[in-house]
Amino acid sequence: SRWALEQEDFTLVGRFGDVVDFTELPTELQTDELALAVSASSQPLDEMVDSCGSPAEAGSNLFAGNWFPIPNGDEQVSLDSPPIDIKDGKVVLWNSIALDSKDQLRQRVAWILSQIMIISVNGLNFQTMIEPYAMFYDIFVRHAFGNYRNLLREVSYNPLMAKYLSYEKNQAFSYTRNHPDENYAREIMQLFSIGMDVLEEDGTQKRDNDGNTINTYTTENIVAFARIWTGFDRQPFRGNIEGVEGLQNLIDPLQIKGEWRDRLPKINLIKGYIGDGYPLCTQLPPQDFLRTGAQFRYIGEVPSEGPFARKYGYLDVEVPLSDNVFQAEDLNNEINAKVAGEVVVLKNPGADF
Repeated sequence: SRWALEQEDFTLVGRFGDVVDFTELPTELQTDELALAVSASSQPLDEMVDSCGSPAEAGSNLFAGNWFPIPNGDEQVSLDSPPIDIKDGKVVLWNSIALDSKDQLRQRVAWILSQIMIISVNGLNFQTMIEPYAMFYDIFVRHAFGNYRNLLREVSYNPLMAKYLSYEKNQAFSYTRNHPDENYAREIMQLFSIGMDVLEEDGTQKRDNDGNTINTYTTENIVAFARIWTGFDRQPFRGNIEGVEGLQNLIDPLQIKGEWRDRLPKINLIKGYIGDGYPLCTQLPPQDFLRTGAQFRYIGEVPSEGPFARKYGYLDVEVPLSDNVFQAEDLNNEINAKVAGEVVVLKNPGADF
């Protein structure tokens, strides 16, 4: 039928008779017009949370102009100048940075990593856009000498990757009565991490008693892991990014919508469950978040009242980005971090927690 052929082009909102939270709708449907039509309420301005920009994002410099010099033999041309085709903008930008930067080792490692965790213009259809692809590639530049787990995490939250490997808007079976898309659950293992065969310490294939190779994962694992990659949606469109009003936000890391998320236990690769070994909240000592060495990342101004109020900062376990320190007794005062993403470390020698 025509519906069977075209239904994938429509976004599922719910079933007849369902009550749908406006904030849980796909981002592109949360328009002012729809909110007015369905009488959806919005939060007062003083109850909203400041949102941070993407990594390395900076405000516009009015004195810098809009010319980007590109070496072309003995001449200097600009992205604003013909005869550069707008579809070639990504290549021109990459060539200019990768070939002329002083950190050549970092640039070469970034290139290698980008050939492992691949996206393609042909599969995304954003032929003329530059900034989303540049932001995606910058992930590899930032993490070239870092932790592979952190790299994989940031790639997984990137909207281009989510669209390319089809886990964008992936929703739990309990929400849609359809099984979640399995594409990324398979690719992240097969192509981005553990591969298809179990390996020995020297990198050779491990074999069973009959001399056969051993699979690192099964179809059962793929089905279970597909439920992990549920709930992801783009951030709302905003200013200071490439695009036209109403177009997808292909810059900022994805958000997770709780109603779309699969909340049931999921098996891991070693016949256990994901999360095994992590303590329950009831097993933690009182005020564990105040222990010496606890790290808090500044994520923006948070109101002291209203539904978005939080009493304490966001606990983070990543490597500190600064040496700023505050005492436990200062928690009710302003945290000594001014830049979004900055980390402060709790220093409370002699405390009982």
